[in-house]
Amino acid sequence: MTAGIVGNYPKQHRNLGNAILANAINVYNGGGLALPKAGGHIGQKYKTAIQIGYSKAGTGKTYIHPTKGETKASVPPAPPALQSGDLRDSVEFSVAVRPGRSVKTGRFVKGFGKTVVHVFTRHEAALRLERGYMTPQGAQVPPRPHWREQRRNPQNLTMIRSITARFFLAGERAMAAKLRTQMPKKTYATIGREVRAGR
Repeated sequence: MTAGIVGNYPKQHRNLGNAILANAINVYNGGGLALPKAGGHIGQKYKTAIQIGYSKAGTGKTYIHPTKGETKASVPPAPPALQSGDLRDSVEFSVAVRPGRSVKTGRFVKGFGKTVVHVFTRHEAALRLERGYMTPQGAQVPPRPHWREQRRNPQNLTMIRSITARFFLAGERAMAAKLRTQMPKKTYATIGREVRAGR
């Protein structure tokens, strides 16, 4: 809260104004505190979408895979075909909360800030397959983009918005219910009289 915001209320209503504003901020913060859990659901769904793309059999050129033997590649620009399964199984995700600044003090507050979801792979072949590459024999292997396509996929964007909104609203409702149960019994009965009395 700031003095300017409180100052918008007439003097006799400032106690009520403070209570309304404090509750509104607490309810909003409740929504924010639910976002890491939303991030876990988003990360899992996005990871699954990537893995599904890496799980399809090839329909293109036949070649000899180092561990699988004779197999078929995908037809570019389709995602890489499933071979050993290592690429599919390498997809991971993490959820982190970046520290946010307190409105009151300006200092960073640990555990309360922007929620960030990372979906990634450490597989050495992932980037080469995504961008295309040149073989030691000088043959050009065309790109098989999958991560870029998932990033542009409207279904993924809709999924992210939907889960974020659902968890944020659930967090707000949970916080509102918690505040109601913690509210002193006298508040609803006496707040009007106390405001009128200038307390």
